[in-house]
Amino acid sequence: MNFENVQALISLVGVPAAILALLFFFFWKFARWLGPRADHIIKNHVDFLSHSEENQNKQTETLAQQSELIGKTVRALAEFTDAAESALDLETDEAKVFLEKARDELKPN
Repeated sequence: MNFENVQALISLVGVPAAILALLFFFFWKFARWLGPRADHIIKNHVDFLSHSEENQNKQTETLAQQSELIGKTVRALAEFTDAAESALDLETDEAKVFLEKARDELKPN
């Protein structure tokens, strides 16, 4: 679009309509320029979201495993506490039973 065409457009439709037409023209050019780039951006964003979902699922599994291990540790500590209490009361057989329970609790699956 050259200067003579712009002058002819302005004289034909008036200044506000010519400005509006030029804005639409530049928007159309910009949209054509942006289109291929937007496809690439959208594809990358979809890939990012799928990787984020995979990572979130892995983190959820890891947190569940950690919760289970914390529960085992707490139960084993309770058994160790009972074993220490029995040992202080000179009940060694009972202390050994508590220690065995603690060892069983801490064994891997």
